[in-house]
Amino acid sequence: PEGVAFHPFVRGWALADLADAAVRGDGDLDAVRGYLAEWEQVATATRAFHLQVQVAYATATLAADSVAERHFRAAIASGQASWPFYVARTQLAYGAWLRRHRRMTQSRAPLREAAETFDALGLVRYAERARRELRASGERVRSPRRW
Repeated sequence: PEGVAFHPFVRGWALADLADAAVRGDGDLDAVRGYLAEWEQVATATRAFHLQVQVAYATATLAADSVAERHFRAAIASGQASWPFYVARTQLAYGAWLRRHRRMTQSRAPLREAAETFDALGLVRYAERARRELRASGERVRSPRRW
């Protein structure tokens, strides 16, 4: 905080990335949950929509299995109108979560939608990841034609 480049709200821009890194890379989940609690308060106080969408994503990603599905659905709904990247990112995480819980058929719709959105946004790596998850769910997937 004493640094010249410090800005209290810039840290919030990386909340979703931090949650992903902790979950996918065996990070310190308790530390990230602490950051999430801090940012939930900031998002409520500021009503910054970008931060609210990231908080919703991180909440779903870090949630216990017993409540994760409810949080994934809420996160998808919260960004639907204005944040296609975060909606697709949440659909990808939700679809992967469903697949890991052996709900293959249910995982396909959010994964398909995520892949389509990532393709439309030009986010090739995310789209490829969504298609890998789709293939793992048992669906035959063709890569889109690239010009």
